[in-house]
Amino acid sequence: MFVVPALAGLNRLKAGLRTFFVSSILPSRRYVLRPGTFVGGAVSFEVQEGSRVVGRIGPGGYLCWERPPGEVSLVDPKVTYETLRFEAEKGRTYYVGWSISMFDPSPRMTLLSEDAGRKTLQQCSHKPKASAK
Repeated sequence: MFVVPALAGLNRLKAGLRTFFVSSILPSRRYVLRPGTFVGGAVSFEVQEGSRVVGRIGPGGYLCWERPPGEVSLVDPKVTYETLRFEAEKGRTYYVGWSISMFDPSPRMTLLSEDAGRKTLQQCSHKPKASAK
């Protein structure tokens, strides 16, 4: 009969439309990760996306927030002039490693792969409150 294929087609169309509308409003998620290290153990950094302060991050901590997709620009304006820029896509999760070295106290930001980001997140033990939503 014609009714069964038509209903199956209608269900596929509804699922496709639902996927389209949900994916068009999904934000992207950002993590800034700073696994605990001895170097810089007493130092915390302010994380800023664009002109908005997201929060402060210390050793062993991480920040997590969601924003609309688009250009991302991360910096600690009080410590360094280095800026990490990337294009965030809707519905994706981005991990940024935030570290300092013994010989250079300026924070280094690195965009991590999803696998490396998830592993690094497991090394972080506490989450300061993020101020940007």
